[in-house]
Amino acid sequence: MAGFKDWANPLVRPHIRPYVEVSSTVSEFYQAERLQNTDVDLLQLMWADFKNAPGQYFYIKELARLRDGRFVIPMKWLCVIDNETRAETDCADVYVVEYETATGIAHLHADQVIRIQATELIDNVLDLKNQGLKICFDDTAPQWTKHMPHPVRLKAQGRPTFTVGLMSWADDVSGNRSKQYNAHTNVYAANLNLPHCKLQQEYFVRFSSTSPTATALEQLDGFLEDIGPDRWHEAYDCLLKQEILFRLILRVDPADNPQQSELCSHIGLNGNKFCLLDQQLIQKARDLHHKHISSADTQDSRLKNRKLKGEACQAVKNEIAGKIEEELMRWLTEQPAHRYSKIPEDSPLRTQIRPGDHYNKLLVLEGES
Repeated sequence: MAGFKDWANPLVRPHIRPYVEVSSTVSEFYQAERLQNTDVDLLQLMWADFKNAPGQYFYIKELARLRDGRFVIPMKWLCVIDNETRAETDCADVYVVEYETATGIAHLHADQVIRIQATELIDNVLDLKNQGLKICFDDTAPQWTKHMPHPVRLKAQGRPTFTVGLMSWADDVSGNRSKQYNAHTNVYAANLNLPHCKLQQEYFVRFSSTSPTATALEQLDGFLEDIGPDRWHEAYDCLLKQEILFRLILRVDPADNPQQSELCSHIGLNGNKFCLLDQQLIQKARDLHHKHISSADTQDSRLKNRKLKGEACQAVKNEIAGKIEEELMRWLTEQPAHRYSKIPEDSPLRTQIRPGDHYNKLLVLEGES
């Protein structure tokens, strides 16, 4: 899995870029504007000045104090690159907080977002509490202001935390060294916090799994067990020389057109028939038309009237056709009694692929772009 060994590898770790970069030129994934607009809870949660204050961690959605005495709440960590000198500066987009010392009530100005240099932060929420500052926001503040310190800070227990963007893909292979023909499917992954020039090298591509029988989705089902915003993993950071926590967020899931078609249960490029559901729907429509209109034994009683001709007869048929459409729509939208939504939240069946459950986890995975 990409990420587990990257932190401990001295050939890889110096190239990892944990923060979203703001640059006039876009050449890397972590410089894309779309990533800047991603949910902040799926980006890097923590910042620290590892050179001057390595043990002081600042988290998003936590109250902090600047050197000039103002209170703020960081919401996004950024690395801003100067257009001329290409110098890099760690910055933060923050909410301005108005704190009343007399009452201990804090008011968050959600309409005032400013960008500051991260080094201007001097006290985090733990420092403020140790100084005796009571943190209480007024009723207009968002719900998350009631959860300080950040839940991930408590989980980290003093360790730095990082978010790794991930790209995974599957490839069907027809041969290998031992046999001339041996069809199998491989799953790979790559660390999107690395520069593109590194990802072009085979050394930085991570092999995940392979199988001659399991499909790409079946392998990815196991692959996704280690991925998600709340699934943290331990690793050793050779640059910081300490243990860290990191999580994997799937950002990109590339595939060629035939494979994307297969993974999404699409008819495919070589299909010459409708999909199974379409065939069933067409057959159902034919059966209902035969039952209510064509068959002399079961057709609507009004059609048996021989005096019914012309526009009157057509009007009756149109009315029956409308009822057939309504019945088809009910049949199409009706869910089976054993459907996925009826499975209890704590049931292991929710994490297993079962026969008859045709859904793709990749389509609903949080963080994927």
